[in-house]
Amino acid sequence: MSAQYEGRELALGQPRRRALLALLLIRLGRVVPTELLIDELWGNDPPQQPVATLQSHISQLRRVLDRAAAGRGEPSVLRYRAPGYVLQLAPEQVDVHCFEHLVSAGRTLLDQRDPLAARDRLTEALRLWHGAPYTEFSAHPPLIDETARLEQVRLTAVEFCAEAGLSLGAADDVAAALGTEVRRHPIRERLVGHLMTAGSASHNLPCR
Repeated sequence: MSAQYEGRELALGQPRRRALLALLLIRLGRVVPTELLIDELWGNDPPQQPVATLQSHISQLRRVLDRAAAGRGEPSVLRYRAPGYVLQLAPEQVDVHCFEHLVSAGRTLLDQRDPLAARDRLTEALRLWHGAPYTEFSAHPPLIDETARLEQVRLTAVEFCAEAGLSLGAADDVAAALGTEVRRHPIRERLVGHLMTAGSASHNLPCR
């Protein structure tokens, strides 16, 4: 997991601190209770002083995040709000939220029978995907679940993008894009169906 501010990589520190940020990030704008964060970070093996240790990690994260926004006179994006902590970022500052918004917009445009605009939005969404997020946090079940959920959103975006491409007559492009996906997900019926449709359409194209 990485974080950037104005194109500059932020040094988030050790893995557990990055996991803490991720756990707050998947509940963006919502208060996450202190006890829940401790349980999700350490499970059955908490430190001797879990609250103090959590507060230390919060302090370090806040220092990094606030330093990035220094000079703007804004309150910290990582705040205490009883009974826990909340990460206050605008959704457009988070790639995952931008990704999901673009996928939703693409789906709506497809329903409105505007495949060209739909394909543009969905292609833009898929360009934001740089490998499954949160995969480094295999010891933290909420982040494992979020990784799986986002992969399903990505596959849905691929399917809708293929549907838009087929509507536009771009069967060859769709077939090329779906080959690897179908090999990875051979039982996903909609994905396989779009590839079969694209392949059939490609073979039926008139000779030039």
